[in-house]
Amino acid sequence: VYGVGAFSDPNSIEYLIVAASDGIYVSREGMAAYKLNGLIADGPVTFVQAFHKVIMFRGEDKAPYMMSDLNIGFEVITQSETDEGLDENDITGLEPIPNADNGIYFQNRMIVPHSRDLVSASDFLNPTRYQPVLSSFRINQGSADKLVALHKYDRTTVICFKEQSIYVVRNIYGNMEDLVLDQLTSAYGCIATDSIVSVGKDVWFLSDQRGVCSLAITQSGAIQGSDQPVSDPIQPLINKIRWDQVTNAVSAYHNNRYYLSVCLDDSSNLNNNAVLVYDFINQSWSGHDTIAVKKWVVLTVWGKKRLCYLDYNGNIGLYDDTELGGLTDETVANNIVSGTQIADQIQTRGYSINTTGRKHWHSATINVQTLNSQFNTEATVDGAKETVAVKTVT
Repeated sequence: VYGVGAFSDPNSIEYLIVAASDGIYVSREGMAAYKLNGLIADGPVTFVQAFHKVIMFRGEDKAPYMMSDLNIGFEVITQSETDEGLDENDITGLEPIPNADNGIYFQNRMIVPHSRDLVSASDFLNPTRYQPVLSSFRINQGSADKLVALHKYDRTTVICFKEQSIYVVRNIYGNMEDLVLDQLTSAYGCIATDSIVSVGKDVWFLSDQRGVCSLAITQSGAIQGSDQPVSDPIQPLINKIRWDQVTNAVSAYHNNRYYLSVCLDDSSNLNNNAVLVYDFINQSWSGHDTIAVKKWVVLTVWGKKRLCYLDYNGNIGLYDDTELGGLTDETVANNIVSGTQIADQIQTRGYSINTTGRKHWHSATINVQTLNSQFNTEATVDGAKETVAVKTVT
């Protein structure tokens, strides 16, 4: 599987698009997947929707494809006519949109990062072509770090992530004559394109110099990076990330939780093998899941937006959804029924109650829900590594 994305047609019917090695597949709720006609992907791709069209970016060495009709599939981009009567189109485009790894549809234009530090904008209401000279601008020309990705921040502002620095472009509207470029920081950047995600009013991303970082609006309305990484409480876990594979990291924000899929150093291969989870309701990191997530996608399932994931075997499923998924994974539940035991352990911190003196505990309560399983409880008491069995519970 080379890529995955969501697409809504003019009738607001949502589809899942999957680029595989043998073709482009489309599916939606209640309908079996089928293969589209037209061109296929031959490597990693990124899907970006522009009104009723979908652009498939295929890297800087390959021209992007476009789909205007599900019955036709993806085709080579053919420049369409631009409405010259619009004030935003003082000079119409001359060339097809540039080759790139990704892009964003912003202010009715396709905004594309390419050629190391160049950003180009398509004609207004026309994602097929652009004016190379007047509709392009550079992000800190001559710097050593490469422009990696763009991210929407508000109605007229785009954040530009480079490998070792971050910039912001303001006043993107109309014919873009009033653009303003500011540097946010040169202390760190982001090389994991898919780790960038909006979290409320903030933007979170994975930086290989710091861990999970945050950009937020200050009281004066300026965008500012946090001095302390939000991942600081789990720094020992951040230290285990395979930084040579960090470009594969992917993140999502859904249902008041932030999910970051990364490759930890105990992985038997180079795939992501863990999901770090931050719970915004509890305002804290809540451990990590040991599962291989290649891509995230949010889809409508049973009338509600739900977080779905794509694994490295091409399987797609719901993630962390107790309403439809239940409290146990269906595959794991089947294994338990057949007799396979799953080991787990709960270990809490010590409780001193603000005194170091000896205490007599009368009870302790832990809520656990299992499927026809037994578990043992034991207490650590005075003595050299001495424990006492408390109870075996079914």
